Amino acid sequence: MLKPKRIENKALKAEFYSKKCLVCNRIGSDPAHIKTVGSGGNDSENNIIPLCREHHTEQHKIGIGTFSMKYSTVEEYLNRFGWEIITMNGINKIRRINGI
Repeated sequence: MLKPKRIENKALKAEFYSKKCLVCNRIGSDPAHIKTVGSGGNDSENNIIPLCREHHTEQHKIGIGTFSMKYSTVEEYLNRFGWEIITMNGINKIRRINGI
C-alpha cells in the first residue's frame, strides 16, 4: 500500500494543525487533501480541509464525495473554495465549479 503524500509547505501545514476540525471542532487538525496529489491535486489552501485524525481517516475510507454529503459543514466549506458534489452512477464525486 502506498503511503499518503505529505504536505510539503511547512507554513501551510502548521496553519492547519492549529485549525479546528470541520466536523467536530477538535483543535489540532490534519490538513486533508480534497483532490489527492495522485489525482493531480496540490498543496494549495483551496485543496486542503482541516480534519481531526478520526475524521480524516473516515474521509479516506468513504471518499471525499460521500464524506461531504454526510457532513454539511464540510460541503459548505468545499463550496466556498469552488468545489461541488455530484452523483454519477450512484457514486458521490467532487469537482471544481466552472473550472475555478
